[in-house]
Amino acid sequence: MLDRVLWLASENFIRSDKLYMGESLELRSPFSYMPLRAVGDATLTKNDYFKEGNNKVWLRQYAEGKLPNYITHRKEKTGWRAPVSLWYDQEFKELFLSIIRKAKSASTTGIVDWERVEQRILSREGWPKKDVHIYLSLAILSDRFNLNI
Repeated sequence: MLDRVLWLASENFIRSDKLYMGESLELRSPFSYMPLRAVGDATLTKNDYFKEGNNKVWLRQYAEGKLPNYITHRKEKTGWRAPVSLWYDQEFKELFLSIIRKAKSASTTGIVDWERVEQRILSREGWPKKDVHIYLSLAILSDRFNLNI
C-alpha cells in the first residue's frame, strides 16, 4: 500500500519521462505532482472537481480568459493517435495476416480463436478496428516466446 503512495507514482513518472524523451517529446504532468495534489485535495471540494457534467471545474475556471473557449469548455478527451488506418495498406494487411496465420498454425488448444481473427481481418477492406491490434500483439508474443495462446 505504501509503495503506491510513496514510490510507484514517482517511478511511473520517471519511466514515462524516459520513454517520452527517448522519442524527443516533453512530458509534463504538473497536476500529478503529489504535494500539489495534496494542497488541492485539502482546499477543493467535490463541486470544484465535478459540476453539471464537467470535470476539472476549478482548472477550467482558472484558465477562463487565458485559454481559448474550445479548450476550457471542451468535454471530450483529445490526444494523439497513430494514423493506423492511413498506414494500413495491402502490404501491411498481408504482413498482419502472415503473423496471425503463424500463430494459428502453432496453436493447438490455445485460448484465441485465430481462425475467427483471420476472418475478421479478411472481411474488411480497411483497418479491422478496435481490438484486432491486441491479437497481433498476442500473435507476436506467441511466436517470440513459443507460447500456445
